[in-house]
Amino acid sequence: MASPPRPVAFLLVALLLASALFPGSAQAATRRESGPITVTALAVEETSQGFVGVSATVQANVLAEGSGRVFVSTRPLAATDMQGSARLAAQVAASTLGVDWRTQDYLVSFSSDSAVIGGPSAGAVMTLALTTGLHNLLHPEDPWTLDGKVAATGTINPDGTIGPVGGVPAKAEGAKAAGITTFLYPAGLETATTEVAGPRGPQVARVDMATHCRNLGITCRPAARIEDLVSAAAHVALQPPDIAVPGTVDYANILGPSVTAEVDLLQAKLERIEGDARLEKLSAAERAVVDTELRDARDNLQAARDDLASEHYYAAATQAFQGAIHAGRAANITAYFAGGRGPTIVNSALQDCRDEAEAAQEAANVTAATYNAFFAVGAAQERAGGAATLYQQAQALAATDRAASIGTSVFCLERARTVTWWAGLRLEFPGGPLVSDPAATAQQAIEDARDLVTYAQAVLSSVGGNQALAQAQQKLQAAIDAQAVGWYPAAAVQAVGASSLASLAMQVGEGNTVPPAVLNAAQQGAARAISQARARGIEPVLSVSLVELAQEQDDAAASLESYWTARSLALLDFVAPPAPADAASSGPAPGALGAGGGYGGGTLVAYLFMGFALGLGGSGIVVVALLGRK
Repeated sequence: MASPPRPVAFLLVALLLASALFPGSAQAATRRESGPITVTALAVEETSQGFVGVSATVQANVLAEGSGRVFVSTRPLAATDMQGSARLAAQVAASTLGVDWRTQDYLVSFSSDSAVIGGPSAGAVMTLALTTGLHNLLHPEDPWTLDGKVAATGTINPDGTIGPVGGVPAKAEGAKAAGITTFLYPAGLETATTEVAGPRGPQVARVDMATHCRNLGITCRPAARIEDLVSAAAHVALQPPDIAVPGTVDYANILGPSVTAEVDLLQAKLERIEGDARLEKLSAAERAVVDTELRDARDNLQAARDDLASEHYYAAATQAFQGAIHAGRAANITAYFAGGRGPTIVNSALQDCRDEAEAAQEAANVTAATYNAFFAVGAAQERAGGAATLYQQAQALAATDRAASIGTSVFCLERARTVTWWAGLRLEFPGGPLVSDPAATAQQAIEDARDLVTYAQAVLSSVGGNQALAQAQQKLQAAIDAQAVGWYPAAAVQAVGASSLASLAMQVGEGNTVPPAVLNAAQQGAARAISQARARGIEPVLSVSLVELAQEQDDAAASLESYWTARSLALLDFVAPPAPADAASSGPAPGALGAGGGYGGGTLVAYLFMGFALGLGGSGIVVVALLGRK
């Protein structure tokens, strides 16, 4: 094998040093490797003349018999989010090829003439390089060769979709200067923004990428998935055919009767409220408040009826749930207004909320012995926790805004009622393999979420007020709280939700939208994950429900979050219990939390020694980044 380029060679020396001092890790000198894979990435550098597109060289190598360690070398200094982006790229590369990412180690080096290399915008290119390296490691008889005239930019999402970046017009110019003939950029940026000089300083201009690239004399194409990059650079058709999107029509016998009953209950509740004689005693302003709630409830009822007719049972249940909230608010607010706005109705609503929340806690406190039950119990426990939080909020509002307190109490009441519905589904879906260690499953999901939330925080450090990131942080804390009380299914479900929200925060940060190509790719990713789960004997009822919900949602960002959550839940890493201390083992089992997985333990030590080796060689530095539904 020819000598690898200098940055990769230093990475190999570093790994060898770490392995020599820590015998538990594999020896680099005797391990199979993919050989260096080189790709051109594009970045933007701020100069005295404004933003200029520059190129960077990405080299990757994948080593067999690893434990998911990701080593990064950069020249010159890199942004602090580089390690998080490289780790995510390794995970996506392995997922794309259908293997466990923790059974290899990954070496990535960067070199550029720019002053700073940013991690997120190189995520797609790192994934391309690592996917190619991993394929070549697994299939040395049929290696891929990347076209050196192809370059790309874009972030990478956990499902392999390409996320937005800035400076695409300047990066196209950088591609032209570097001799690139084909430049791929994230789908959705066909019209991109750039800064141009103006009489009063820099101004933002919109650039049509097709025209811009035609003037540059290069080919530019949008890319929605990592498979698009592989197709363009390796000239390999990796894109699998679309599969049918699953729905709760498969659960007609189970969900049909209970959801129909919920819809009929909403109908009866609305008729009772609309016939309440007290409505005639309200002032015009008071009646307008009640009528708004009743109108929304009627809209929900009609939508639920339509979903039932289409056999979209979870969508129908969600509409009935939302309608029940509006109807409950209408009833309680009517009583509140008619009773002179006193505290009686407020206290009564609070008591009902408290009673139902306590009942929900008891209903959710059940064991999930199988994979199938794990999803149902996780959903029930998540909603029980939500009801308890809503009770606290309603209680706090009682002293300052009685009407708001009533509304929150009703939300609490209906949220608590869904707990029994979800908990009961564990009996309807009792099969599937046994969950051997739910605590370890929850811990793995929390660790993954913590890494992704930290990465998103680093990426979005200059963007304030990102709602999705704030929600991700809240869900992560909720997962940790659920874990502390032994509610492991809820901890796993909440942690997966936190990961999806962190990814969404990066996708829509700084005003970006969700392009249809990415949404379609996310839908297929969820559908494939559900198919894979079913092939393992698992029926991921929560994932199927979320896919159906995503199709009903009007907001593309909300749909994307639902698809991503559905996918991750279906692929949830059910961790086997650790082997006895005296058992012989060549390394952590797939899915296990080993010292080499994540950012701590042996991985951090390996980074330190890698930094020492790279320092001696003068090739650069190492960056360690510690990074309403029913």
